[in-house]
Amino acid sequence: MYTKLTSCILHGIEGKLIGVEVDIANGIPNFEIVGLANTAVKEAKGRVRSAIKNSGLDFPTKRITINLAPSNLPKGGSQLDLSIALSILTACGQGIDYHSYNCFSRDAVYIGELSLDGKVRRIDGALPMAMSVLESGYSNLVLPAENAKEVSVLGDKLKVFPINSIEEAIAVINCKGASSKNITIDMDCHQFSSTKKTWLSNFNDVKGQEQAKRALEIAVAGMHNILMIGPPGTGKSMLAKRIPSIMPGLNFEESLEVTKIYSASGKLDYNTFNGLIAIPPVRTPHHSITEAALIGGGKVPIPGEISLAHRGILVLDELSEFSATTLDLLRQPLEDDRVVISRAHGTCEFPSKFMLVATTNPCPCGYFTVPGKECTCTPRQLKTHHGKITGALWDRIDIQVEVPLIEYNEIISNNNGEDSQDIQQRVISARLKQQERYGYSMITNSRLKVNEIKIHCSIDKQGQNLLNQMFDKLGLSIRGYNKILKVARTIADLRGDNQITASDLAEASSYRGLDRKYQ
Repeated sequence: MYTKLTSCILHGIEGKLIGVEVDIANGIPNFEIVGLANTAVKEAKGRVRSAIKNSGLDFPTKRITINLAPSNLPKGGSQLDLSIALSILTACGQGIDYHSYNCFSRDAVYIGELSLDGKVRRIDGALPMAMSVLESGYSNLVLPAENAKEVSVLGDKLKVFPINSIEEAIAVINCKGASSKNITIDMDCHQFSSTKKTWLSNFNDVKGQEQAKRALEIAVAGMHNILMIGPPGTGKSMLAKRIPSIMPGLNFEESLEVTKIYSASGKLDYNTFNGLIAIPPVRTPHHSITEAALIGGGKVPIPGEISLAHRGILVLDELSEFSATTLDLLRQPLEDDRVVISRAHGTCEFPSKFMLVATTNPCPCGYFTVPGKECTCTPRQLKTHHGKITGALWDRIDIQVEVPLIEYNEIISNNNGEDSQDIQQRVISARLKQQERYGYSMITNSRLKVNEIKIHCSIDKQGQNLLNQMFDKLGLSIRGYNKILKVARTIADLRGDNQITASDLAEASSYRGLDRKYQ
C-alpha cells in the first residue's frame, strides 16, 4: 500500500518541505530509503523499527520502500524519523484511522527524531522549518514538545501539536487535530528584556579613555565597525566587553532573525530560552579560529561566527594574531551583509549584519610609537604585524581610535565616569531618530547605500570645504569618504539634530587615518 506524509529538512538556515512516500509490498523483507539521503537519514531505519516495536505496535515484515522527494535535493538530519514511522503505520493500517489521516495530514507537516523506546526527541532548526511550513500554506505542525516554545513565536498563524511519543502523534491524527494539546501562545508572554537587563560590566569601571568611550558610543548608535589600537593594559579588551551594556534590545523582526540562525545551528539554550533571543548576540572567537568556523562552511554548510553575530557584535580581540587569510574573508561580509557558501550539493546564503569590534597592539612588543616606551621589534616583525590588516580591511572599518596609556592621576581618581545606562539612553534616542528617518527599524546609518547617503547625509558648503581638505590629507577612498559621512550622520543623531555640521564632520574625520600610521 502507498501513503505519503509531508516533513521538512534544513538547507542552510531555511526549511525545505519533503514528501515522505512509503510503499509496502509483499516480498522478501527489506527496508530501503531512497532520495539522496545521508547517513543520519539512512540510520533512521534502525530507530524507526525499534520505536514502532517498543510502542506496542508491529513492524511489517514486508518490502518497505521510502522515497524522499524531491529526489535531487540532499537530505540530512534526524527530523524525518517521525514522518517515516507514521507513514509506515498508516500504510500497514496500524493504529491510524485512514479517513482521519486523509482529513488531517493533507494540511499537516511532521518533524521529530525518534528514540528507540518510541519517544520523540527535540530537534535542531524547528523555528526555520516552522516558518517554511507556514510560508508553504500548511496550517498544522506536529513536532516534539521540547520545541513547542521555540515555534510559538509565530503566534496563532500556525497550529502547533507538541507530542512526546509516537502514541501521541497517532492520537493527534485520529482526532483530526482536535486535540487539547495544540498550542497558541500570546506574544505578550515573550519578554523582550534586553533593554532592562542589568549588566555586571559597566563603562564606569573603566578609568579614563574618554575618547575611546565616545567612539564606542558613536559606533553602537550607528552600528559602525570600530578598531581600537594601543599598548597592552590600556583597557581595550575591557572596553570591548562592556559594549553590550549600552546596546539597545532587538525588536521582534530582529529577534526572529537571530533566533532562526541559532535554532538552525543547534545553539539555543533550552534551559533559559524564553521564545526569542531578545538580546543582541556577542561572539568572541579565539584568534586560532579556522576560516570555515568564522564565515561558515562544512560539507553541509552551517553558519559561522559572523552569522551567529548577526544583529549583534563580533569581537576580534588581538586582531593581528588572526591569520591574514582569515581576516581577508571578512571583506565581502562586511560589504554585503551576507555570506554565500557554495558546495557540490548546493549553495547556502547566511546573513551577517554585524558590528565588528576589533582590538590590537601597535606591534608585537606593544610599544610602537608609544611616548616614553621603547619598541624592541625588528623592522621585519613590524612589517609582518602590520601586514595582517590589509588596506582593504582598514578601509572597511568606520572608526579607528587609539587607546593610549593613562596617567597615574586618572587611575587613582574617584571619578568613575559615565554609567552605561546613561550612554544607552542616548544610543536608543539616536536609533529612534534613524527609525523615524528611514521608516524601518532594522536600518542603521552604517547600512546606508550610496543613493541613500546623498539623500540623508547632505552637507553645507563649510562641510564640503572641510571634506575637500581631509580627502587628500587622509588619502581617502570613495568608501572612506562615504563612511565619514555616515559616521557624521550618527554624531548628528546623538545630538538630536537632522543637519550634519562641520563639527560633526571634523569629529568623524578624526576617527580615520590610523591606517597611514600603522601600515
